[in-house]
Amino acid sequence: MASRFELLAPGGDLESIKAAIAAGADAIYCGLGRFNARNRAQNLSLDDLNAILPLAHGRGVKVFVTLNIMVLETEIPAFVRTLSQLYQTAVDGVIVQDLGALLLIQRHFPEFELHASTQMNTHNVGQMALLKQFGVKRVNLSRELSLSEIAELGNYAKSQQMDTEVFVHGSYCVSVSGLCLMSSWQSGSSGNRGRCSQPCRDAYQQTKAGHRYPLNMKDNCAFESVAQLADANAYSLKIEGRIKKPHYVYQVVKQWRQQIDRFDGGNTASKDKEALYQVFNRDFSADYLTGELGSQMFIDNPMDFAPYHRANKLGVDGGSVAFKQIKQRLYQDKTELMAHMAADIATLTEDFAAAVPIKSRQGAQVELSKLSHPEHEVSARLTLIVDDPVAADDCGKAGIDCFYGLPSRISQELTSLASTLNQRPDLGLWLPAVLFGEDYKRLQLLLAQLRPRTLVVNNLGCAELAQRLGFDWIAGPELNLANSYALQALEALGAKGAMVSGELSDKQVRHIKRPNGFELGAVISAPQKLMTSRQCLIQQTRGCRLARMDEHCVSDCHKRAKLESESGQLFHVVKRKGEHCALYADRHSLNLRLLRALEGRLSMAVVDTRKLPSATQCKLEQKPWLAAWQQALSGDTQCIESAYANTCEQMVKRGL
Repeated sequence: MASRFELLAPGGDLESIKAAIAAGADAIYCGLGRFNARNRAQNLSLDDLNAILPLAHGRGVKVFVTLNIMVLETEIPAFVRTLSQLYQTAVDGVIVQDLGALLLIQRHFPEFELHASTQMNTHNVGQMALLKQFGVKRVNLSRELSLSEIAELGNYAKSQQMDTEVFVHGSYCVSVSGLCLMSSWQSGSSGNRGRCSQPCRDAYQQTKAGHRYPLNMKDNCAFESVAQLADANAYSLKIEGRIKKPHYVYQVVKQWRQQIDRFDGGNTASKDKEALYQVFNRDFSADYLTGELGSQMFIDNPMDFAPYHRANKLGVDGGSVAFKQIKQRLYQDKTELMAHMAADIATLTEDFAAAVPIKSRQGAQVELSKLSHPEHEVSARLTLIVDDPVAADDCGKAGIDCFYGLPSRISQELTSLASTLNQRPDLGLWLPAVLFGEDYKRLQLLLAQLRPRTLVVNNLGCAELAQRLGFDWIAGPELNLANSYALQALEALGAKGAMVSGELSDKQVRHIKRPNGFELGAVISAPQKLMTSRQCLIQQTRGCRLARMDEHCVSDCHKRAKLESESGQLFHVVKRKGEHCALYADRHSLNLRLLRALEGRLSMAVVDTRKLPSATQCKLEQKPWLAAWQQALSGDTQCIESAYANTCEQMVKRGL
C-alpha cells in the first residue's frame, strides 16, 4: 500500500545516503561540492551521484539535488554547467533558493522538477502562488509554522497540484531561514551560501534571564504528530541532518519509517522516542506545531543531550561516576547501532547489481547571451525609510522619496490607517519580510483600501499581492538578490526595480546588469539587522513574566535588551510593537562604497532612518544631514562620512 507521506532523508555523503536507503527512506536530498546550503557536509561528486542513482532508483528511492544558495553573477556560467551536467543524470528534482536560478531552470531545463528551498522562507499563500508562476512543484515550508498554518498552505498546494514539504526532525534555526546575516556579519560565512558558522549555538555572557546559550534552541521532533500532519495535507516529511553522521541518519530514518508505517496501517502513533534520544540531539520540542512558543523550546547547552536524557530518567547527577557509566553504555549502544547499519548497508550493496537506473534526460547545451549594462546612465535618488507616515512630510516636500516601514502585524484599525496613508499617496510602503498567514491577510485588506503608490516588497507573497492589486512594486534587499537573472525574473513578474542583497561587496554588485528601464537600488545606511525570529528573544535575555508567548506579544510588546558575546561584542535584541523579535548589531552599516561601485546605474540610494538602539551617532540636524546626503549622491561623500561616528562596513568590504 502506498504511503500517505514521502519520508525525505538527508544525504551528506555516500555512506549517509546508503544508511538512509537501508533504513527505509522514500527520497534523499543531497548536495554537490558547490552551490548547496551545507558546505560543511562532505557532499558528493558528480561521479558519486551517478553511482548512487541506480542503487536508489532500484529501491524506489528518489534523489533530489540541492542548489539552494544565492548565486553570484560571476558564478552563473559554472552554475549553468552544473545544471547541464545534472540534466544528463537521472536525478528526480532540484532544490533552489535563488530567483535567478529559478528563471534559468524554467527557461533552459524545463524537465527538472523544481522545489523551493526552506531558504526561501515560505509561510503564506501569496508566496506559494508566486512560486507556482516559476513552475515550482514543491515548497519546503518555513520551520516556524503551526499545524493550522501548515494546513492552510497544504490545502492551497493541493488545489494547485503542488506539494508541501515540512521539517519534522532535526535542528531548529532561531532565525527565520534566509534572513539570518549574523554569521555573515561576524566572519563572512554566510548562511545564504551554505557556510553558517552557527553563532546561535555560541556561548554569550550570562543574560539577566540566566542563560549562557540564549539563542540555542532544542531540536525539532514532530514524532507524535503524524496524524495531524496528514490532516494538514503535508506530503513530504523532511529530516534535517546533512552534516550528521551516517548512524544518526540510519536511526532517525528507521524510527520515522516505523512511525509512518504505523499510521498507514491505521495504528496509533508511538510516543516512545528513546531510540531517537540515543543519537545526537539537543532535547526535543514540537511546539512550533502547537503554536506554544516560549522559553521551553530553548536549552542552555548546545552539546549532545543524549547522555543527559538518560541521566535525567535515572536521577543521576551530571558530574558523578554513574554519569560516566551512562556515557560508556551509550557509546556501546551506538557501536551496536553502527554494526546493524553496516549489515543493512551490506545487503544493499549485494543487491546493487540488480538495481535498474531510470533513464536520464538528454543533455541541454545552454549558451547564455552576453549581458551588458544599459547605455543610459541614471542619477541616484535619496530614498528614506521612515517610522511614521506623518513624520515624512518634510522630506516629501523636499522632493525626497519616502517609504513608511509597515510592521508585520497591523494592529491599528485598518480604515483609520488607510485614511492616514491615503492623505499621502506619494508615500511608499516598505513591506516586511515575514508575514505569517493572518498577518498576510490583514495586509491584503489594508492594500485594498489604499490609493496607488509604490511598494517595496521583501516577501514574495507581497509581490503577488502587488501584482494582483495593481501596485507598482520594487523588490527589497531581504529577497537576497545577487545576480542579473534574479532581476530579469522580477521584471518578468512585473517589478519596476530591485535592491541588491546587503551581503554583497562593492566588487560583487559591479557585475550585476539591470534590465533596460529597470531601477536598481541598494541600502547605503541602516541599522544592521542580523536575525528575525518568531521566538521571544526578550524571554531569553532580560526575561519576561510570561513563560510562553500569547496573542498580544507580537502586536503590543515593545522592549529592548542587550546581548554580549564572550569577547565583549554587543548586540541589541529589539521587540517593537507589531514586529517579530530581531537581533541587531551595535553599529549601523554605512555602505558608501556602493555609491562609487554603482555610479551611473544606481537609481535608489536607501537610508533607513528608523530609530533603533545603536552606538552609531550622527552629528548633523535634519536639514544639513539631508544636504550632506544629496552631496554624497553627487560624488562628494566627505561631509556625510564625517557626520557619522561608530559605523560598520565589513559586509560591503568582504562580501560573499
